[in-house]
Amino acid sequence: MATDVTARGIVSKSMSDFLKVGRSQLVQERSNMKLNYGGLFLAHVLTAAGAKMEDIAAQLKAGKKIGQIAGERTANWKEIEAHAKKLNNKIADNIFNHFLHNSADQGRDLADHYNSTKDWVKADADVTLREILAAQETYVLWRDRAAPSQGQTMDFAHAQMARDAFGDPARDLAPNASGASNPPK
Repeated sequence: MATDVTARGIVSKSMSDFLKVGRSQLVQERSNMKLNYGGLFLAHVLTAAGAKMEDIAAQLKAGKKIGQIAGERTANWKEIEAHAKKLNNKIADNIFNHFLHNSADQGRDLADHYNSTKDWVKADADVTLREILAAQETYVLWRDRAAPSQGQTMDFAHAQMARDAFGDPARDLAPNASGASNPPK
């Protein structure tokens, strides 16, 4: 999602709310550690389990990958997967809400002093075409779901019913048991 400037802002807002961390802090951490939002999510899960962000940053600068660091810390992948699913649902909800109430996102960006064009790291571009297409599919799905409701408000219950009826296209951020990323569905 973070390859697109609009979606990046939605992901930033979603992670900020989910992790209860300011967006400026997330931007700074991404810049310092050169992590995409998935990697930064994993770093925050590791810190919640007792790791220190400074130690993770030092290991990244020494050439380790965030997945390798998590593996060495014997990360609880089932717990990470559960948190990733919740975050993915929040991102999907926020994409949907973005198309219903774009001005709310603009107001939030101003309040947070957030500029999505400055919130970019090289790792955001280290994605496959398949990943980009999966993110685009998710984004377009929720945009199209919101289109008939323009000018109307869809409450959470109706949005959840739409997700149940049409499936949840958000992909898991956590790697599978072998340590590889889960392929898009």
